Amino acid sequence: MGKTVFISGSFILHYEGMLRKTEEFEKAGFTVLSQKPPAFAAPKIDASVLRRQDQTMLRVLRRMDGERTHLEKVDLIERADVFHLYNPGGGITYENGLELGLAIGYGKLIFVEKELEDTSQRERCPVATMDQITEMVFAAKERAVS
Repeated sequence: MGKTVFISGSFILHYEGMLRKTEEFEKAGFTVLSQKPPAFAAPKIDASVLRRQDQTMLRVLRRMDGERTHLEKVDLIERADVFHLYNPGGGITYENGLELGLAIGYGKLIFVEKELEDTSQRERCPVATMDQITEMVFAAKERAVS
């Protein structure tokens, strides 16, 4: 039985990092069920500049992507063995929080890129290496089979 992961994060803010994390999970043998980058996200876009210059446009782009993919994300989170939050700054967005809540509700193994600023969720959402994640997934699958 294969290992699956849903990677939550912002392709707009962390395009290169999200791609690297996807490759890291694939190299470790995981099937990544996460969304592909939206058409408007690209490595050349500096989201911090875009936000300052045109808050409205960024909100419209995010809304278009969110409406298109919301139900798909719910399905992917439900199907995944692991929920990984790519949060290099330690914080989470509103949307990431909703996705995290779904993962908690579905009883997924949850890991974060960087320790959460919100101390109430740190125990439930640990930082882990790829080896630790892989080991925990196999242990959970073995427990489920026996």
